[in-house]
Amino acid sequence: MRKEETKTKNKDAEIRELKKKINRLEKIALRDELTGLLNRGILKDELKVIFNEVSFSKNHPEMRKNFLVNDFSILFIDTDNFKQVNDNYGHRAGDDLLKAVASIIVKKVRKMDVVGRYSGDEFVVGLVGSDEKSAALRANIIRKAVIADRRVKKYKKAGVTLSIGVASINNSRNISILIDRADKAMYEAKKNRDKNCVVKYSEISG
Repeated sequence: MRKEETKTKNKDAEIRELKKKINRLEKIALRDELTGLLNRGILKDELKVIFNEVSFSKNHPEMRKNFLVNDFSILFIDTDNFKQVNDNYGHRAGDDLLKAVASIIVKKVRKMDVVGRYSGDEFVVGLVGSDEKSAALRANIIRKAVIADRRVKKYKKAGVTLSIGVASINNSRNISILIDRADKAMYEAKKNRDKNCVVKYSEISG
């Protein structure tokens, strides 16, 4: 009887350990390992759900009289001069910088907003209920917070700042187009406006 009890306990312990491993794997699948933010795939899935809900609400207001969210904007954030940090301070410093930037972004948006690491030193934020103007204001809050943060100031010689593109849901047919527009606005900020600034897609779309 005791042997059976021991076997049962061991089996239960193995099952608990297996569940822990599964939970860890699920977290890894959903989250970027370095920053803890949503990874690109899950990020786009969540942004797509929000986009579709808000788009439907805007196009069918008579069916969504009690649906209060009728705006949605994307911030596409690039960490300026990140390569210089890696080259001059080492890759561990680069990792620390990305973690710092990620934590600042999360602190400067609301819980309802969606934040993810898009690739390398780029981040994407979905601002629920924000039009382009208010999203640009939020982007500048994030940009200034990064410049002022002591963790970022350590790499002052590298000139770490943020270039941020902003695009709103207006006239976007799907989430991929919306993200692409924010990306184009970010490119304008980075390549044509000397970085460290916020550019709205409406400014460059004519």
